[in-house]
Amino acid sequence: MYKPTTSCGEIGLILHEIYQNVLGYKPNGVFVEVGANDGKTGSFTYNLANTGWKGLYIEPVPRIYEECKKNHENNDVIVLNMGCAEKKDIVTIADGGTLSTMDSEMFNLYKKMKWTRNNFRNSYSTNVNVDKLDNILNKYSFKPDFDVFVLDVEGYEEKVLNGFSLNEYKPKIVIIEIPDQFEDYIDNKNLMGKFKKIRSSFTNNYTLLVNDVVDNVYIRNDLITKENKNNLKDCVKNIKYPQFI
Repeated sequence: MYKPTTSCGEIGLILHEIYQNVLGYKPNGVFVEVGANDGKTGSFTYNLANTGWKGLYIEPVPRIYEECKKNHENNDVIVLNMGCAEKKDIVTIADGGTLSTMDSEMFNLYKKMKWTRNNFRNSYSTNVNVDKLDNILNKYSFKPDFDVFVLDVEGYEEKVLNGFSLNEYKPKIVIIEIPDQFEDYIDNKNLMGKFKKIRSSFTNNYTLLVNDVVDNVYIRNDLITKENKNNLKDCVKNIKYPQFI
């Protein structure tokens, strides 16, 4: 069995069971995480790396990148200090810890909301290199059909997906932040429109297994079988927003 993740969110508490039911136990899987943070705190992949998986962590904030690199110095992972976007460029990122963002609209919201504004009270901004995820995966020889793709970039998800050939790489499990259930966002038409576009990226080849208020787990359709379907239902039955069909 997989070890539980280091995330205490609803998805994090059951994700190791989802891994087990979809992938079976693999000591040598492959994951890619964009918006890695320190690669340990609240991480969906930290214990996968410790198990022996090959991984790619992409973290644009320099000081957090250094923490991530240190946390995985003995693991088979590549840690990059850069971001992902729809083209090669230089982009400004606001350092807000786990809420660091390259999205100007999200940054302005975070500075105003009570539960986020303290993250940016004494924050700084820095310019970072970004590139298409396709280019990065090709450069570091990550092949299609890898096991887990995690995307959490605080409002920049659409830009990342625009530079990623999802239907070519076809990761088996996708974990992505789409906070369209969150009460602070549901009346924001622009944000909700962005979230809708992001969800449309998964229409053809994926099924939304479960989501909590922000995190979403998509499973590639061919991996949902008669054998694991009931077990997956059991995994997610206590989550507030189960979507399994």
